[in-house]
Amino acid sequence: MKKIVLVVSLLLTGFTLLAAQDAEQIVDSSRKRIKAVTISTKSTMNSVNSRNVTTSRELIQLSKNGSNGSRIAIEFVRPAKAAGNRLLTQAVAGKPNDVWTSTPGSGSSNAVAKLPPARTAQKLLDSDFSYDDIALPERAASLDSHKILREENLNGKDCYVIESTPQDSSYQYGKMIQWIDKANYVNYKIELYDKKAVQLKTYEVLEFKEVEGRLSPWKIKMTTIKANTSTTIEAMEMRYDVDIPEGQFSQEWLATGKHGSST
Repeated sequence: MKKIVLVVSLLLTGFTLLAAQDAEQIVDSSRKRIKAVTISTKSTMNSVNSRNVTTSRELIQLSKNGSNGSRIAIEFVRPAKAAGNRLLTQAVAGKPNDVWTSTPGSGSSNAVAKLPPARTAQKLLDSDFSYDDIALPERAASLDSHKILREENLNGKDCYVIESTPQDSSYQYGKMIQWIDKANYVNYKIELYDKKAVQLKTYEVLEFKEVEGRLSPWKIKMTTIKANTSTTIEAMEMRYDVDIPEGQFSQEWLATGKHGSST
């Protein structure tokens, strides 16, 4: 009898490990679905507060993957009171992001600061996106533990519903639940929870477009539940594999908006 119990226990343990492995593979396939070294996007950002007042901004986002890790550079260009604010994130070999910000000052150069981990959960220019959230769609699957909760239809698409729990307790979220298309690994929605399992936000892709043969997220929305606020980012232009100099992801660019010619 003990042998039977042991065998069943081993089988269940093996099944759990396999399921966890499969869940991580699904998430990893989703995060790496779009094959591109660089992405250049020009977008509008519309934030709606609890009084239904909308604040509009325009931004340029440049992303690059390579030996120096995954980098994202963002600059706000409109309106005038937001213009010149810059953000740089960098993730190397599955480590949590490093985040730098720069804000216009009275001189010719911006004030540059590297954010400590405790501050990356703060809002980006009073939007519903935190500094961490900007890199959420590209977050390395290896940073979290994953399990498949169920399979479910969302907006006519058969999806895996996967719970992802950060391995680093300093990360702002306690868990994330995401809906990933079984057919093509498109991630349609992510629910974001605090460490007491209370849902804080919902991230949704509202629209996709074919861009250079890639099914691309064109319009995304982040909703903060308790505050009853939301921010929508909609692309106006998107290009893949354009030449972006390494200097674009530098302290010089953060400070001055300029970069060297290195590639």
